[in-house]
Amino acid sequence: MTTLPRWPMRCGCATRWTPCLVADALEHASAHDISALRAELDQMKIAAESGDSTGFVRANWGLHARIAEISPSGMLRSFYLNLLEIIESHLLDVQPVDEQPLPEYIMGRYELHHALVEAIADHDQRALDLIREHNTTAAMIGTVTRAEIMLRPTAT
Repeated sequence: MTTLPRWPMRCGCATRWTPCLVADALEHASAHDISALRAELDQMKIAAESGDSTGFVRANWGLHARIAEISPSGMLRSFYLNLLEIIESHLLDVQPVDEQPLPEYIMGRYELHHALVEAIADHDQRALDLIREHNTTAAMIGTVTRAEIMLRPTAT
C-alpha cells in the first residue's frame, strides 16, 4: 500500500460563502429544515462524545451541506455543495496542533454550531454574528490553532 503525502487543509474559500448561506437560512428555513439541521447536530454530538474527530468533521460538513440546501440560490448552493464534496473526498485525518486537547476543541465547535442552528431556528440575526465567530476560528484550523484536518492530494 502506498503512503500518500498529507498536508493540512487551509480553510478559506468555503468559509467565505457561509455568511450568505446563513443569511438565506435565516430567511428561508422551514420547520422541516430546522428539524434536519438538528438531526445533523445530533450526529456531530455523537461523534464529539465518542472522540471520533474525523466523524465529527464529516458530520460538521453534513450540517454545512444541509444549511446550503436551504438557500434558494441554485448557483451558491451548487458551488458550496460541490466544494464540500471535493474537500470531504480528500479527508484523511484530524489531529490536534496545539496545547488545547482535541476533544475540548471539538466540543467547543459543537456548541458553536448548536447555537448557530438555534439562532437560525429562531430567525435571530445573531446567527450572522455566530457565523463570523465560526469563520474566524475555522480559518485558523490547520495553521495556528487547535486542529489539523489532513487531506489526501488529488491525482495529477
